[in-house]
Amino acid sequence: MVTTSPTSSQPPDDMLPLFRQAVDLKAIGHSWTSIAGKLGCDERTLRRWRERYPDAWAKLMVEAYEDTLQRVGGAALSGLSTMISSKEHPQHWRGCQFFYGRVFQFMLTVMKLQWKQPPAAGVGGFWKEAIQQIESMTEEEMQKEIMRYVDTLRLENNVECLGQEPVPSAT
Repeated sequence: MVTTSPTSSQPPDDMLPLFRQAVDLKAIGHSWTSIAGKLGCDERTLRRWRERYPDAWAKLMVEAYEDTLQRVGGAALSGLSTMISSKEHPQHWRGCQFFYGRVFQFMLTVMKLQWKQPPAAGVGGFWKEAIQQIESMTEEEMQKEIMRYVDTLRLENNVECLGQEPVPSAT
């Protein structure tokens, strides 16, 4: 039997297929009791999996939601397409239209949350001073500073190639 620490991020390989099935069933709305009956596990065990492996659970849950929404969205789109061409049942047509709109909004929300970047770290004092100095330079001063720096790099590179010590510059 494989033992894992309470902070382990991934379930053991032998448990992964059952773990994935539990996530898939939970994503489509099954209760813990229902999932436990289908998988032959204890309900408390399933809940502990979610707590013990939160990263793996969340990742698989997002994948399961996306898969479910694609299937349901495809069915709604297909139904909507059929109903648009027949127009026999306007209430069904409006229902499919409404449902597909909601699925699309939900997918956009999920995508935005997945791509949300954490806020950038604050700029330290050294960099604030460097930015202020650069911003206060004229175009000519900046070009001269860049050329001086490039010359310094070239000199260091040439000296390293020759195996000599660099000579400090007068500037």
